[in-house]
Amino acid sequence: MEEELAIAASSDLFMQIEPHELRRMMGCLQAHKKTYRDQETIWEAGSAICQVGLVLRGRVYLESDDFWGNKSIYAEIPRGSSFGEAYALSEGDPLPFNAVSRGESAILFLDIRRMANMCSRACSCHRMMNEHLLKIIAAQTMELNRKIKHLSARTTREKLLSYLSSEAQRQRSAYISLPFNRQELADYLSVERSAMSRELGKMKAEGLIDFSRNVFALKTRG
Repeated sequence: MEEELAIAASSDLFMQIEPHELRRMMGCLQAHKKTYRDQETIWEAGSAICQVGLVLRGRVYLESDDFWGNKSIYAEIPRGSSFGEAYALSEGDPLPFNAVSRGESAILFLDIRRMANMCSRACSCHRMMNEHLLKIIAAQTMELNRKIKHLSARTTREKLLSYLSSEAQRQRSAYISLPFNRQELADYLSVERSAMSRELGKMKAEGLIDFSRNVFALKTRG
């Protein structure tokens, strides 16, 4: 449990909360851990949830498939990040996506009702956690707005430029590492992989970018 507590303590949800307080909060929040295999579904689209998930190991993708099997990726949730907050708080709204393990993962589940309602002690660490929860939901809303901006671009090139530029700003560098492979990036931007790969090749030939696997260098034309 000590390793799980260390990862939780480094997360945005529990930052600045002392280890002894965090250990006590795990019982208050009815925390429990589950492990998942690669590609195993954690939550299915259409289900209602009452828990928040915190990734202790591996990664989680929020994704959906349409009637014909076309995949769209909503978000990638890395180790130390949480997911499901807004839908857990909505008390019954069905999930529009599947939460799927990428690689072997371990998830710490926390009861949203105990998170949202102040405990009988009204402790300062619980208030701090609720403040963090609001900030996380705000950050997720801004991330969704950024994705809407990418998807609203008309062409594959414009979507790529919008996404790569946003990542360069977020990572504060012209050299960026993407969390997606090529198929996952195509699913995230809702474009055909073959068309996207051709466009990346053209952009590289034009001197706009360089790349090796998921590491990209953004360039300015001289």
